[in-house]
Amino acid sequence: MAEHTPLPWAYRPYKHDDWGWIRGPAMEGEELGELVAKAHCWTTDEDRDAHRAAKTDPYAANAVLILKAVNNHEALVKALKLARQRISYLGAACSDSRHFEANEATFLPAIDEVLNAVVGQAQLSGGEK
Repeated sequence: MAEHTPLPWAYRPYKHDDWGWIRGPAMEGEELGELVAKAHCWTTDEDRDAHRAAKTDPYAANAVLILKAVNNHEALVKALKLARQRISYLGAACSDSRHFEANEATFLPAIDEVLNAVVGQAQLSGGEK
């Protein structure tokens, strides 16, 4: 599988970038970063005319949401793995508590489900992958 474009990505970093454009960083020797995505949403002709008049981007909200997800992906995965590790540790330290064991049985599969969705790997059971 090919590697993704290096991070961070940026929303319309150049003066003449079109609506919704998302670019990667400029590589060594290059003036512009690579166009990696173009956000879009349903708009009417009237909506687009209003945005042109106001000099605003109708796709900005979607572009910014994409940037938040992409640019924070590694930190989110790291935080989820740390949360899972700490819950597992607490479960081992408090194994005499039936209440905690019930919560651990609820929390760990929930975190595993989120990690699976974010990382795209098989369910984590018993440690990091």
